[in-house]
Amino acid sequence: MMWSFFYELLNPIASGLKEKKVDYPITILYLPLRWCGFPSKSFQKQLGDDQYYSPVNPVDKKPENRLFAQYHSQQTRTMKDLILKELSPPSSTVRVVFATVAMGMGVDIPSIRNIIHVGPSRTIREYFEETGRAGRDGKQYFAVIHYNNRDIAKNKEGMSHEIGQFCRLEASCLSKFLLNSLDATSPKCIGHLCCSFCESVCDCNNCLGQTSCLP
Repeated sequence: MMWSFFYELLNPIASGLKEKKVDYPITILYLPLRWCGFPSKSFQKQLGDDQYYSPVNPVDKKPENRLFAQYHSQQTRTMKDLILKELSPPSSTVRVVFATVAMGMGVDIPSIRNIIHVGPSRTIREYFEETGRAGRDGKQYFAVIHYNNRDIAKNKEGMSHEIGQFCRLEASCLSKFLLNSLDATSPKCIGHLCCSFCESVCDCNNCLGQTSCLP
């Protein structure tokens, strides 16, 4: 994936974090381990002193006051537990996490609103587990995958056939495909709030005459 695209993806997130601080929706970016350090350094450079937030002392630059964090297998258990503890309340200082597959099953954070994948997961089940970190409070959340043709090539090592099909799917409901792949029962479609395909064909009053009704 081109670095220029990576910058295009990260810049609006960093700008939103700089503006909204702890009001920015809690967001998890899943990406390969070898890339985890890059967005963190990019945010440090773009945000400067604004990467820290403290309601007591606005200029307190302690690491625990940073608005973003990394979560991956090479961190100690103590460090990972501290991040999870910080993320648990909706008022968490940490609003953006650059994570690997290490942040999967067993992570129960109720108020995660956005899941962004930089490159697809290796399998449907892995993707389901990672997107399942969001919306655990029953509220709406959004999940997006950024990929190119090389990322989902048939000869891509470790990549399942089903995840490639999922990424290429354009003519039917993504949620149904995902759940059918896991032998799970598909819920009733909720129109434009379901997936990108369902949004494109929705003809409810909110959608008529609009390009998109998603925020």
